Amino acid sequence: MLRMIRATLLYDSIVLRLDNELDRYDEYTLFMKDRAQLVKKKWRKKLRDNSGDQFFLNLEDLGKSLTDLMISAQTTLNRPIVSFGSTVDKWVFSIAVLSRMVGRILLVTFLAMGAIALYNSLTGQVKSFQDILGSVLQSSFTGYSCSAHVF
Repeated sequence: MLRMIRATLLYDSIVLRLDNELDRYDEYTLFMKDRAQLVKKKWRKKLRDNSGDQFFLNLEDLGKSLTDLMISAQTTLNRPIVSFGSTVDKWVFSIAVLSRMVGRILLVTFLAMGAIALYNSLTGQVKSFQDILGSVLQSSFTGYSCSAHVF
């Protein structure tokens, strides 16, 4: 089995090296269209064969089909982000990654501000929004300085 997988991957890499104009995404799209037509024909044949009084067999086939649909959706969603990065432009992918990073930084900042505001309200101190924001932005984590003294 492993030899078959290796041979298939070797064959694909040789084909891509020999034909620079070959677009594997277009080929995959054509393959999926052909596969969809084959599945449609198979479904139509099953519907014609089971069109009698076999209601429960049809119901079982529908359940199997829904299971197959869920498996294909799961495999589609489990593709690595590398394949997503190769299908879109690099700047779009970079903007998406940077926007997620900025969102996480803002979330941590607002959580820290909420914690400070809660602490201040419990101790009876009154501080403005700007003072709390300034204290969060000017603070540094001292837990990281302890790691320098370990060695």
